Amino acid sequence: MDARNQATMTLTLPSDREIVLTRVFDAPRRLVFKAWTRPEHMKHWYGCSTATLRECEIDLRPGGAYRLVQHAGGVNHTMQGVYREVVPPSRLVYTERYVTEGFTSNESLVTVTFVERDGKTTLTSTVQHQSLEDRDGHLKSGLERGAAETLDRLEQHLRSMRGTMHINPYLFFNGQCEVAFKFYEQVLGGKIEAMIRHAGTPAAQSAPSDWHDKIMHARLNVAGGIILMGSDAPPAHYEPMKGFSVTIGIDEPAEADRIFHALAEGGTVRMPIQQTFWAARFGMLVDQFGTPWMINCEAAH
Repeated sequence: MDARNQATMTLTLPSDREIVLTRVFDAPRRLVFKAWTRPEHMKHWYGCSTATLRECEIDLRPGGAYRLVQHAGGVNHTMQGVYREVVPPSRLVYTERYVTEGFTSNESLVTVTFVERDGKTTLTSTVQHQSLEDRDGHLKSGLERGAAETLDRLEQHLRSMRGTMHINPYLFFNGQCEVAFKFYEQVLGGKIEAMIRHAGTPAAQSAPSDWHDKIMHARLNVAGGIILMGSDAPPAHYEPMKGFSVTIGIDEPAEADRIFHALAEGGTVRMPIQQTFWAARFGMLVDQFGTPWMINCEAAH
């Protein structure tokens, strides 16, 4: 076994096809997992300081694909693959292939684990190559230096994340989460970043067998960085949504009207959208999935 250290990163070679990188971060693993898997965070740390992350597409679910495109030295460098296991916030398994001008690497298998102890997280990334030649080629590409710099940048970004707080709605559905979130994506814009089913996760043990294909966690990133999350609650734990409303603030009255009428289709209007003493447009409704909404446009009127 060969072992080398650079800063606080450790690189080991346990076999002729494997490379293992280990780094301890002064942050809880939920934060490290979030930074490792969400595009809005990855753009701040992924890659060395001389590269720019131009594209970051992540479909965080078993069978979902990812694609990361860095630009450095006038050349695009792409990492792409497919997730095989997604167990938040403790484990990821995915394939990886490097593509650049005139070169495509053989596919490797990456396993990343996140282990927390005393508020710190040990991240271990194991890359399994198809051959000794593939492994040595990866090492000679500047892996050690690039990985150390990248993980240093991740540590810096984690410090900034610890100083922030985010309040986001989390919606529980009775088996309609996937359909609802695809509808919200269409009406509100943005992109679904996660659609994780109960199957293949520890949550499957407490869910009925006919519920395994339902959604354990969904995440929609709406324009402006607004996050909407949700899941399918097992039947014994489901309760209809009440006592709150998801509020949307919109600058354009016409857009407020469009969103209101789209969400209201098949649902129940509690207050038709209209001008009020405080807003150009305001309305209240419960959509076809049981989610209560308030649409508010405070543009001059």
